[in-house]
Amino acid sequence: MQKSQLLFRAKITEAQFAEILHLFALDLNGGQIAELLGINRNTVNRYVMAIRRKIARHCRRSCCCDRGQDAVCVNLISGVRGRNPSMQHVLLWLFEEEGQVYTEIVPPRFTGLMQGIMRGKVRADGVPEALGLTNCRAIASMGNKRIFHLQEKGDGQQVKRAAIAPVDRFWGVFRQRLVRMRGIRRSSLPYHLKECEFRFNNTQQDILTLLQAIVESEA
Repeated sequence: MQKSQLLFRAKITEAQFAEILHLFALDLNGGQIAELLGINRNTVNRYVMAIRRKIARHCRRSCCCDRGQDAVCVNLISGVRGRNPSMQHVLLWLFEEEGQVYTEIVPPRFTGLMQGIMRGKVRADGVPEALGLTNCRAIASMGNKRIFHLQEKGDGQQVKRAAIAPVDRFWGVFRQRLVRMRGIRRSSLPYHLKECEFRFNNTQQDILTLLQAIVESEA
């Protein structure tokens, strides 16, 4: 593997970074990686977060959301910082295209509208199209186990589906990840979302090979 730009002025060797990337591909967290390699935990966490940022940029480029690249990028962080600091009130848009799932944190200015739709107080008809969310299939709340499908009726009854939708499977995987990690920081939520999105959409691929290509790519 060519020398990564993440190693500029690094205190670890290229071989150590390759080991970090390998263990990250196996879905180990920073603490586990640091313990296995005998490297300072803060150092490992710094590189793990840098890898997650690379993944987030990669996922944004392939996102099917038609609201525009700038909206996806900016709202990743601003969507977490609403008036209510609780993570329970953070909402997500879940997009689907050809079995692939993409996520975007709902900006604060749309949170009230989305909550109204989820509670059946606002009709969802035409709202996704008006906001440029034509590929949005569901709205998720960090405080709920279930997601709200935009095909649902106003009284909360679900439209029958022949099989479990990809957005349902993704949400189940992400919820399990939150439990395994015993929660995450609000500031890290966008990057964990994109990492989970990346792993979910590439379950049939060699994650390590994909990560090597992403890490070596230009920002």
